[in-house]
Amino acid sequence: MRPGFAGGGNDMKQRSGIFYLAATGAILISELTWAHHSSSVYDSTRLVTLKGTVAKFEFVNPHTVIRLDVKDAEGNVEQWAAGGGAVIIMRRIGWTPNYFKPGEQLIISGFPMKDGRKVMLHGKLVRADTGEDLPTSQTEKEHVDELLEQHHVKSLDQLPASVHTVMGVFD
Repeated sequence: MRPGFAGGGNDMKQRSGIFYLAATGAILISELTWAHHSSSVYDSTRLVTLKGTVAKFEFVNPHTVIRLDVKDAEGNVEQWAAGGGAVIIMRRIGWTPNYFKPGEQLIISGFPMKDGRKVMLHGKLVRADTGEDLPTSQTEKEHVDELLEQHHVKSLDQLPASVHTVMGVFD
């Protein structure tokens, strides 16, 4: 037997097993990361526009989230989560941890989750009180632009009702 290889071939089998396990783990992690960053969970054929009040703004990794209380005409409130870009990307376009304040009214247009949960990938944001269009990441802009192009229109309000749902009222 060679020094450092006690047990003969067993040590080599053990090293091969460890390598195989590490390689499998790396592949699994890369697949999960790809799934996490895939937008396939969102319905890119439909757009929802929410008029609501900021309940909470989460400026944390891996993605920013705006929790929005959306009130219907009868006064019933549903909370939606509008997710966006990574903190580092949003910081580059001017967002900060205090960019949105609880109680602020926003109009957010985005792509809802396919499974019906009250979660969306935001694409366009407007401050309701000033009408200010807020910056979004390039990817988010591209998603909205693609939908407008598919329907040969220039603005969200020109999209057909079968594709675009508006929800929420302001007091």
